[in-house]
Amino acid sequence: MTEAALAHIREEKKLESDEEIFYQIGKAQQNADTIVRTLFTDPDEENAAVAATKPIAPLSLFPLLETAPITGLLPGVALDLGKCCHPLPGDRIIGLLKESGGVAVHRIDCDIPADYEDSPELWLDLKWEIPAETQEKTRYSAAITLDIFNEPGALGTIAGIIGHNEGNITNLSVLEQKQDYYRFHVELEVFDTRHLQNIMNLLKTTPQTARIERNVG
Repeated sequence: MTEAALAHIREEKKLESDEEIFYQIGKAQQNADTIVRTLFTDPDEENAAVAATKPIAPLSLFPLLETAPITGLLPGVALDLGKCCHPLPGDRIIGLLKESGGVAVHRIDCDIPADYEDSPELWLDLKWEIPAETQEKTRYSAAITLDIFNEPGALGTIAGIIGHNEGNITNLSVLEQKQDYYRFHVELEVFDTRHLQNIMNLLKTTPQTARIERNVG
């Protein structure tokens, strides 16, 4: 979501920060549908209804990294965590040497590595190695697809569950809109696979959730 869209909401709702927007959604103090439509609307466009279905370009939370808690990397080689599969600590991972330099890290079940099965010389055997003292201090990007029933307060409930369990929504876009449900692409920051699975398990049990799955790639 763009800074311009968030600024528009802050001004319209007389809020002081972006965090306050999501907090009030989670507390059902703001109408979630109104917020979503505002996020997907260009203030200069006259037809706001059409803009509500526009997806937001995914944000890159992890640009090229110089270091990471991963073993098996070549010394001094820059690292890029794949935005297709969003590898997390706890995932089985592999590295692919890139023609442009550096290493792209993917989950082992991502679709991308399958394209390089005939080029084993490009593969690196990698493994997460997170020091215990930093295990719940560094956040990583994850992505899920979430179907939410089209009912008042549903999105607010979902946002509240994620926030109250130490997840942080960083990107939200509508993939599909039906009469009885919305399908969202949600990017969120979590500590590791266990943290993400805990949040997903909680979301599965809420009556507002129709379906949820982690994005593979």
